Amino acid sequence: MFTVPLSTQDKTTERTAIIDGKRKQILPAEYHSDSLRGVDKVFCYRNYGFDVVDRVEAVGFKSAKNN
Repeated sequence: MFTVPLSTQDKTTERTAIIDGKRKQILPAEYHSDSLRGVDKVFCYRNYGFDVVDRVEAVGFKSAKNN
Protein backbone atom coordinates (compact mmCIF):
# COMPACT_ATOMS: atom_id res chain seq x y z
CA MET A 1 0.00 0.00 0.00
CA PHE A 2 1.22 3.49 -0.75
CA THR A 3 -0.10 6.98 -1.26
CA VAL A 4 0.84 9.81 -3.56
CA PRO A 5 -0.30 13.43 -3.53
CA LEU A 6 -2.86 13.95 -6.28
CA SER A 7 -3.42 17.06 -8.31
CA THR A 8 -6.90 17.77 -9.65
CA GLN A 9 -5.75 17.03 -13.20
CA ASP A 10 -6.88 13.97 -15.15
CA LYS A 11 -3.36 13.16 -16.39
CA THR A 12 -0.05 13.02 -14.58
CA THR A 13 2.38 15.82 -15.43
CA GLU A 14 5.97 14.69 -15.90
CA ARG A 15 8.23 17.44 -14.55
CA THR A 16 11.59 15.68 -14.89
CA ALA A 17 13.03 12.82 -16.94
CA ILE A 18 16.03 10.61 -16.24
CA ILE A 19 18.17 10.46 -19.37
CA ASP A 20 21.52 8.64 -19.39
CA GLY A 21 21.37 8.54 -15.58
CA LYS A 22 20.94 12.31 -15.24
CA ARG A 23 17.96 14.47 -14.34
CA LYS A 24 16.63 16.56 -17.22
CA GLN A 25 14.11 19.24 -16.35
CA ILE A 26 10.99 19.27 -18.52
CA LEU A 27 9.23 21.89 -16.39
CA PRO A 28 10.60 24.21 -13.70
CA ALA A 29 11.73 22.45 -10.51
CA GLU A 30 9.09 22.01 -7.83
CA TYR A 31 9.58 20.95 -4.22
CA HIS A 32 7.14 19.53 -1.67
CA SER A 33 7.42 19.31 2.08
CA ASP A 34 7.48 16.02 3.98
CA SER A 35 6.28 16.49 7.54
CA LEU A 36 7.07 12.86 8.47
CA ARG A 37 10.75 13.29 7.69
CA GLY A 38 10.83 16.94 8.71
CA VAL A 39 12.07 18.02 5.31
CA ASP A 40 10.96 21.20 3.55
CA LYS A 41 12.35 20.50 0.10
CA VAL A 42 11.59 17.13 -1.49
CA PHE A 43 12.25 17.23 -5.23
CA CYS A 44 9.11 16.52 -7.29
CA TYR A 45 9.55 14.39 -10.42
CA ARG A 46 5.88 14.45 -11.39
CA ASN A 47 2.48 15.73 -10.33
CA TYR A 48 0.15 12.74 -10.25
CA GLY A 49 -3.28 13.09 -11.79
CA PHE A 50 -6.27 10.79 -11.60
CA ASP A 51 -4.61 8.48 -14.16
CA VAL A 52 -2.32 7.20 -11.38
CA VAL A 53 -4.69 4.25 -10.88
CA ASP A 54 -4.21 3.15 -14.49
CA ARG A 55 -0.45 3.68 -14.20
CA VAL A 56 0.00 1.42 -11.16
CA GLU A 57 -2.28 -1.26 -12.60
CA ALA A 58 -0.22 -1.17 -15.83
CA VAL A 59 2.93 -2.14 -13.88
CA GLY A 60 1.29 -5.10 -12.18
CA PHE A 61 -0.78 -3.99 -9.21
CA LYS A 62 -3.98 -6.05 -9.20
CA SER A 63 -6.16 -3.50 -7.47
CA ALA A 64 -5.84 0.25 -7.26
CA LYS A 65 -8.32 2.96 -6.49
CA ASN A 66 -8.53 6.68 -6.03
CA ASN A 67 -10.06 7.76 -2.72
